[in-house]
Amino acid sequence: MMKPGCILKVIFGIFILIGIISYIIETYGPKIKESAEIKAKELIRKKVDSEITSIKDEILKTELEDILNNYFDEVKDSTYESIKNSGDSLLSFLENAMKDSLIDLREIESLKNMIKNE
Repeated sequence: MMKPGCILKVIFGIFILIGIISYIIETYGPKIKESAEIKAKELIRKKVDSEITSIKDEILKTELEDILNNYFDEVKDSTYESIKNSGDSLLSFLENAMKDSLIDLREIESLKNMIKNE
């Protein structure tokens, strides 16, 4: 059994720990969130670029790169949640479309429509 002084020390320590955590979140929260958003955009961009490098047709590859560059310019100022949701759907679409390293006009049009609807 704990002594009454020990219980008070534990409770006091918990309050101090909660205060420190809330101070850090209030002070540095926006900076942490901003850096997380930047990192998420970079990771999605790297993954998309690695998917694109496997395309064999140079003309369609260039068109796809243009579409995706426009997409990334549009989502530059978006929130983390919307980037994550749209990035996940974009990555899954690209992975499915490029299973055979070939992409055709139908798949590019589907991608344009998907990006337009988001």
